This record gives sequence, C-alpha cells and structure tokens, in this order.
Amino acid sequence: MRRPHFLACCLCSLFALGSSLGRAQDESSWRGQVDVLIDRWSNDLGRARVERALAIVDEHLAKERNRKDGEAWLTKARLLLARPHARRGDAHYLATQRARDARRALEAADVAASTLLAERRQQALALACVASEQRLQRDLSRLELVPGSPRREELLREGTADVARRRAALERAVGSPEKAAALIATELRRVLALRDIDRLGTFPLPIGQDDIDGQPVDLSAYRGKVLLILFWSSKIGDASVLGEIARTQKETGAFEVLAINLDETREAMQEALAALDNPPWRHCFDGRGIAGTVARAWGVRALPSGVLLDRSGRVRYVDPWRESLRLAVEELLARDRER
Repeated sequence: MRRPHFLACCLCSLFALGSSLGRAQDESSWRGQVDVLIDRWSNDLGRARVERALAIVDEHLAKERNRKDGEAWLTKARLLLARPHARRGDAHYLATQRARDARRALEAADVAASTLLAERRQQALALACVASEQRLQRDLSRLELVPGSPRREELLREGTADVARRRAALERAVGSPEKAAALIATELRRVLALRDIDRLGTFPLPIGQDDIDGQPVDLSAYRGKVLLILFWSSKIGDASVLGEIARTQKETGAFEVLAINLDETREAMQEALAALDNPPWRHCFDGRGIAGTVARAWGVRALPSGVLLDRSGRVRYVDPWRESLRLAVEELLARDRER
C-alpha cells in the first residue's frame, strides 16, 4: 500500500515543481521582453514600443496562474498611463480613449498594491495617486467636449475626494507627506519617460536650416560629443530652465548646446541671451514660433523643449531638465567610460 502512496507523492511534487518552473519562466520571459522595449538604452526598436510592451504584459496576465502577479499589474498601470493615442480623428473619441486608459491604469495599480509588499507596494500606491489624478483630468477634458454636460461638478467633487483619499493612504504607508510627494513625483517621471520612449535610441531629424552665422547645421559633426538640442523662446515657458542649462554647461563643460530660438525677432532672442550672460551656445533663429516648419517637424508642443544626444548621436533623454540635466549628462559620460 505504501508504493502507490509514494508514487502519488512523487507525482504531486513533480507537478508542483513544474508549475513553479513554469511561473519562473513566464516571469523571466515577459519581464525580459518588456525591459528591452522600455529601456532607455535600447536602439532602433521601431515605433509603438509602449503598445507592444502592453501586449506582452496582457498576454502574461491572461494566464490563470499569473493573474495575481503584482509586478505585471504595476508595469501595466505605468504603460497604460503612458500609452499615446494618434492625434487625429474625432476629439471626443480620443479624449474618451485617454480617460478609459487612466481608469484601467488605476484598476491595475490597485491590484498591484493589493498583492505587492514593502517598497513595491508603496510604489503601487504612489502610482495609484498619479492614475487617480490623471483619470480626473482626462474625464474633465472629455466632458469639456460635451456642451452643457451636467456631470462636471459631480465628477470634480468625486474625483478630488478620491485623489485626496489615495494620497492620505500613501502618507500613512510611508510615514510622511514629504515621502509620499517624492514617491508620486518619481512615478510621474517614470510615466513621462515612457511617453517619449519611441524617440529614445534613435537618430534625430535634421535641423534643416543654417545657424545665425549662415553656416549649415550638420548633426553628424557632433558625433563624439554629448549634445543638447534646445527649442526655446524668451516669451513662452519656464525661463529658469534656460538658466539651469547655462549653469550646468558652465560647471561641467561636458556637453554642447544647439539652441533653436522661436521668438518673433532676433532682438528678443539677443536680450534673453544677454540676461543669461551670453552662454556659448550655437544658435539658430526660426522666428515662426511653434507653428514653424522645424518646430512642427520635431513635434514641439511646449517650450522649452529638447533632446539630449549621446556621443553616438542617438537621443537618450527628452526634456532632461524634468529630472536633472546634470545627472543625465553624468550618466551618459559614465556609460561611455564603461565601454
């Protein structure tokens, strides 16, 4: 009687081992594929990287044994918040799609927070705060396209309360409002970086115009150097960013700046540069603002805007001052030294 019992125990153990190995293989498979797609340092991976990463995560979560994988749900929430939508077609449809993604991201972050522990749970709670805020903003944007909608005040009241409730829960989990704010800011930066992921690891478009001295701008001439390409105006955007760029360049001497000015007149550009002590940037003058040919070709929608290129000439950061220009430059130089 003992032999059949022994064989049954062996079979159960083998089955459990197989299931465990299967989960481990699933984990390494989806994680590895997604990490490559969303890695800042991956090259030439084509378009729709967020969408492709989402498809991999969804396939992983569709399997019964993976439905409580908190890491996958956390990744899905970030990707949903970062998912771009084509800027064409019906505006209300686009707004509805973006609002739906924010709601789904909030649901995914909640699942992640319910299954993860310690620091990863705190990240999920912080991401839920971001998703709640995004859901409110996107829902309000959608309602603005529906004249006379009676739900706006109700939506604003309910959404604001949800944001406050989630932030309070995060503060309790981490122990202070300051730590909670820092975690929320970190998660927001992650989402913003993912929104730009298709531009990373690629070579930028040509500038397509001469500099103010009449010399043609050839980006390939900057290979071997770290280069910041900056679109700016003295009239639009946060002027402190320009000061940060000038200071960081002066203090580090580690990168060059190609600045494309979008003011209406050269006089306005020159006055702004004088206020910055005339930093040693190479200048182009467009004079047609965001509606100009170069700005539209580069997809500039706000100012200042720019990209940081590594020494091979590939885009590695979009608007690097959102985090820290100095740290971005130092990271590029460190990676070069490691090669």
